[in-house]
Amino acid sequence: MFHDMGQTPRMGSGSSSPGPSSMMAMNMGLGHLGLDPSVRMPMGSHRPIIGDLKGGEEELFLKMGDCFSLLCVEGDGYLYSEGFIDRGCKLQCIGKRRVVPPHFTECVFRIVPRYKYDAQNALSEALDRLSRSRASIGSGSIVASYPAGGSGGSLNGNSTPMTGEDEDMILRELQEAERVEQNENVSEYLRMASKPITYGQVVQLRQVTSGKFVTVTVKEVADLEKHCLRVGLDDDGNEGSAFVITPRYKIRSEGENVHMGDQILLTSKKYGMFLHVSQLAFPSGQKEVNASPLPTSWRVIPYAPYRP
Repeated sequence: MFHDMGQTPRMGSGSSSPGPSSMMAMNMGLGHLGLDPSVRMPMGSHRPIIGDLKGGEEELFLKMGDCFSLLCVEGDGYLYSEGFIDRGCKLQCIGKRRVVPPHFTECVFRIVPRYKYDAQNALSEALDRLSRSRASIGSGSIVASYPAGGSGGSLNGNSTPMTGEDEDMILRELQEAERVEQNENVSEYLRMASKPITYGQVVQLRQVTSGKFVTVTVKEVADLEKHCLRVGLDDDGNEGSAFVITPRYKIRSEGENVHMGDQILLTSKKYGMFLHVSQLAFPSGQKEVNASPLPTSWRVIPYAPYRP
C-alpha cells in the first residue's frame, strides 16, 4: 500500500557489480566474520560487506535507507523470510562451512523511519465494524448498514441507520486520510534518508524482495516457543513493526551512531520484547525468530548504501 519510494531496489539498481578493489574488501570482510571468501556465490548475488570500502579513511555508519542484513551472533545465521507464501521470520543458518546462503537477497532489509499508522488503523477499524472490505468502498454495491447494536455497526456514533451512500462517504474520507498519512511517511523517509542511525532510535525493517515489514504479531504466539510472540512480514506494517536499536555492549551508548559490524539488540517499541532466535528448529533446520523477553545479539552487515 505504501508507495515504492525507492525502498525495494530492483536488482542492479544502486547495487552494481563490485570492482576488483571492492571485491578484495568484501573478501576481507567475510574473513572477519569467519566466512569462506573462496566460496563461489550464486549468479547475480552479492556478498555482505564488513569494513570500509574506501580503505578505512572514514568509519562506515548505518544510515537511513541503507540495505543490510542481520547476522545472529549466537545462532550462526541471517534473519530471513521467504516473504510471500511463508511470511514467518526464521534464521537462515550458514552451516559449518560458514557459507553465505543462497537467495541471499531474502536476508536483506532496508532500514526506514518509524511510520505513522493512525489513519490506517481508523480505516481498518471502520471496515471491521461494518463488515466491509477496502474493495467495496465506492463500489455502489452496499445498500444500507444496520443500527449500532444490531447485526452490523454504525459510524455516526448513534443508533440511526446509515445508508450505503453515508457509509461510503465516511469511508472515502478515512481512505483519503490514509493516503495523506502514507504520503507523509514517504516525505519523512526522504527527509531522513542517508542520515546516520543512532542508538535509541526507533526504526522499521523492510525486506527488499517483498517490500514487507518485519512485525511482531500480538494476536499470534510463536510456532515453536509458545511463550513468545510470532514475528513475520506484514504488507503495510503497523505499530508492531517499530523497533528500538540499542547496543549489545556498553562500548556504545544512546545517541551514538550505529557502526557497521556493531552488535545490536532490537526491541519492539509496542510490546517491549526482543527480536529473538529460538534454540528450537523447524524440520528444515531453520531456527525460529520470534519476540521474546530474552535478548538475541545481531551483527549489522552492510549490503548496499541508500541511493536517491
